[in-house]
Amino acid sequence: MTDTGKQPPSLYRLLLFRLLVLLVPLILGTLWVSYRAMLHYANEAFDRSLARRAYALADQVEVLSGKVLLDLTKSAHSILEFDPTDVFYYRVIGPGGEQLYGSTELALPATFKKRPKPNQLVFFDTLIEGNKVRVAAYTLSLRGTSAAGSVLILAGETTDKRTQLADDVLMTVFLPMIAVIGLMIYAVSLTLNMSLKPVNAIRQAVARRGSHDLDPIEIKNLPTEIEPLLKEMNRLMSDLRNLHDSRQRFLADSAHQLRTPLASMRAQTELAIRSLHDENSRAALGSLLTSLDRQSRLVNQLLALSRAENAQADPVRSEVRLDELARSVTAEWVPRALQRGIEIGFESPQGAVAMLGNDLAIIEALANLLDNALRYCRPGDQVTVMTYATDGQACLAVSDSGPGVPPEALEKLFQRFYRVPGSQAEGCGLGLAIVRQVAMAYGGEAFARNKAEGGLEVGMCFPRIAAAAK
Repeated sequence: MTDTGKQPPSLYRLLLFRLLVLLVPLILGTLWVSYRAMLHYANEAFDRSLARRAYALADQVEVLSGKVLLDLTKSAHSILEFDPTDVFYYRVIGPGGEQLYGSTELALPATFKKRPKPNQLVFFDTLIEGNKVRVAAYTLSLRGTSAAGSVLILAGETTDKRTQLADDVLMTVFLPMIAVIGLMIYAVSLTLNMSLKPVNAIRQAVARRGSHDLDPIEIKNLPTEIEPLLKEMNRLMSDLRNLHDSRQRFLADSAHQLRTPLASMRAQTELAIRSLHDENSRAALGSLLTSLDRQSRLVNQLLALSRAENAQADPVRSEVRLDELARSVTAEWVPRALQRGIEIGFESPQGAVAMLGNDLAIIEALANLLDNALRYCRPGDQVTVMTYATDGQACLAVSDSGPGVPPEALEKLFQRFYRVPGSQAEGCGLGLAIVRQVAMAYGGEAFARNKAEGGLEVGMCFPRIAAAAK
């Protein structure tokens, strides 16, 4: 079962989503790689600075009479330890592992089984009082001196500068990248809009057309991927036009062909009725005459429906004053209404109400509305023809005080050959179908509603125009 509540996917949103799914991870990945690369090079710069401090300490190591000394003046000590942001630590460990100078908090981690090789510089991270410390370890060989072995020099500093630099690098890379992503989304959206313009042009060209406008759609400079689609649409519309024209010709020809023999049969039946004196025969022929009248009306309605359908393809439009036209047609129907014992009237509270259309088609539709109302009303009921304007529309309606119709039948009234169940009134079920077709032909719509006080109101609403002064 089809889920009619589910919205179909948008081609624009689908393409935008798929492009962003590809591009955004790529950009974020580039951002991460750039951040890691910049952070790596920045850490290398800090490590080189830390290594220079370790080398500076090594330069101050002296050996006198086999004893290792660190000749570190106060000024040199101040220079080594000066840092407005981080805390500097150092330690010098003698050949036998004895503490010579500096902070005992610095030590090789347990992963180091032995000291680094002589003249080798290594880096590692450790914790001192809960703070992360980056340490440079340098092994100074004592070869060529009066002492043996090597001295381990540890120089460390906290990582506040590194953390701050990482944050600065992240913001330096992240903020521009966010702007780049925003610009990229805008550029992709703009590109998609421009790329989908041909599709929108075809959609708008189809939307502007009526159901009977089946001429080829002409749009130039279409992309090669979309041009075949338009060609196939035009081919389909050409086939539909041929089918529509064939159906219309068949309907019109059939109706015309039927009118002549029906008229001949009616004339012969009337002649036979006048020549016969037997009442039973006259009654039988009277029933035949009623049936011929019914068939003649059906043929005329088929012709009217064919004309109404063709009116939609007719570009000729002129101003139609619905109030004047309705007043004139209502006057013509007064005798027929009185003959049925029905009171008929006309109302146009807003005066001039005009639309663009064809007055003959509107007269045909109004005649069907009146015929329908008179057939279903009872003697003593009232029928009112009304013209009024509402929400930019010009409306023509026929209201009656008859029995109305069941609510479930309202939507079916304009279907061809539909008859309200249980109705005893004669009719072929095409009158309101003609009304709807005329309304559609001139850009309007037909409506039917039961009135709160009883009865039915059926009519048409068209786009309204300002009535010209006469």
